[in-house]
Amino acid sequence: MDMFVGGTTAYVIKKDSIRQNGQILEHDGYSGEGDIRLELIRDSTIDLGSFPIILSQPGSLMIPIRISSDFGVQAVATITYAGGRDAHCHLDSFNPGVIGTPFPMNSTLSGFGTAILEATKIGVEDFNDYLRDIHEDWQMVLNIRDIHQQSISEIIDEIDTSVYLGPPDGTTLYDLSQHSDDIVVVSCCATTDSLSLEDNIFRTAPTDAYLGASLARLMSYNDIQVILPVWTDTIQKNEYLNHIIEAFEEEGGTVDEGVIQQEGLTLGELAPQIEEHLKLLTDNYGADTVAVVTLPTHFVDFMQTMSEYPQANTVRWFGTDLLARNSDIIQNNASRTLASNSGFTTLQMEGVGLHLDDIRQRLASSTGMITTHDMLAAYESAWILGLAMQYTEY
Repeated sequence: MDMFVGGTTAYVIKKDSIRQNGQILEHDGYSGEGDIRLELIRDSTIDLGSFPIILSQPGSLMIPIRISSDFGVQAVATITYAGGRDAHCHLDSFNPGVIGTPFPMNSTLSGFGTAILEATKIGVEDFNDYLRDIHEDWQMVLNIRDIHQQSISEIIDEIDTSVYLGPPDGTTLYDLSQHSDDIVVVSCCATTDSLSLEDNIFRTAPTDAYLGASLARLMSYNDIQVILPVWTDTIQKNEYLNHIIEAFEEEGGTVDEGVIQQEGLTLGELAPQIEEHLKLLTDNYGADTVAVVTLPTHFVDFMQTMSEYPQANTVRWFGTDLLARNSDIIQNNASRTLASNSGFTTLQMEGVGLHLDDIRQRLASSTGMITTHDMLAAYESAWILGLAMQYTEY
């Protein structure tokens, strides 16, 4: 089998850089000029001095190749071997260290997107410090693009990389995954369960299915028998709510038809309807066993409005991880009062470990916000991707 990388003047395969079935192989290094040629030989010892690459049994090899050329590209040859003469080679070239970073920078998600991007940057900075400490000769470089200024197709075409950190929302992540099969994406915060497929998308936060089931169990543990869903009609929130409902009903609970905030409706228009639902439910079940589960937009405004309704102050309120550690709730008198009266509770995955205390403080100082699990996931995403690149000699 012969492989050719265009524009090559010299190339190097570093010592012990080849992976067989994901495991490190011990071998000498090799360098040369001109065409890169790999000969597949079965049942022999690996010896890059004479340049054979051996597959002794069905499996795969991943061969990182550092190339000296005008463009400074690198390449990875991935060879899969099934037996006999059946071997297939896939060759990828890329700009070393360049990471596509598409984020929402100018929308209703701007506060969230900006905070997550800042956490990502800090993670990359710390990882690059680590690379310098161990004398690596490459760095991670973020190519940041605003997904509200450019389409995903435009971003992918301009960046010309196969590795991405973000985006943090499910819709954009789905668009990115549909554009090309030949990419690897690490997303901290796109938790939509429908994206949990066997592909090259990796996430460092639990899915909505897991979080929804956890919230349902928490409500059941708190003796809640019936829930009133109040939510905005979006794909992500509909899916998240469905996971909560399914799990709560499995726990033996009852779910009201709920109140949906559709386009064109204001929170003020919904409040009387919600109060009426709550009165009927508390009359039938008792206020101590009724809870509002809320996934609206403009949540603080919503709590301010509902604080004026007496029935809303007698039942429990629960929210999703999106509302966890939202300091705006307690900075407003009306929303703080409702949160206190209703025992407002949210649920999120919390990182543990002494090293996270310092990271939390740095993220809070840099963003001006209380550090959330999404910020920690964004920080750790940079390290996970960076270590994967280092391990594979990317």
